[in-house]
Amino acid sequence: MTRGLLLLALAFAACAGPGAPAASQPASASARSNDLTPFVGVWSRHGAGLTISPDGSFSLEWRTYRMCGEGAPPCDQIVNNLITDGGRAIGTVRAVGARSASGQVTGTNDPTFAPSGGFTADVTDYELLTLKFPSTTLAMCGKDFATRAPANVVQSQPCGG
Repeated sequence: MTRGLLLLALAFAACAGPGAPAASQPASASARSNDLTPFVGVWSRHGAGLTISPDGSFSLEWRTYRMCGEGAPPCDQIVNNLITDGGRAIGTVRAVGARSASGQVTGTNDPTFAPSGGFTADVTDYELLTLKFPSTTLAMCGKDFATRAPANVVQSQPCGG
């Protein structure tokens, strides 16, 4: 019986190859910090929307609350009974940490709201994105914010009503 167990052990060892498989290594800190996944998608708040693509490009649109014809552009328009946001900005964003990013506005039609230049972004695990521009801070919600966030955070309506 001992000989049978020894042969069985040798057979398993032969099937396993020359050594034990290496334990999988966790991703390096730098690889994790460069992951843009938590930021990618559509974000919204009352009067504004943001889309971040996997390549880091983004487009931000917001209500100016000025109708075209009432003053200088940018301005909102009503098209087919829908309000078309007048404020627009484009740029890039890159992850600098697991839930932190830095961004660059490269084009804007309303520099008082979203000026050209840098900003920072942080995102929670319950899909609350905070953009910090030099002149303002903007909270935006992901599509699952209302079901993932703590009730008291949802009730505070960080993304408007």
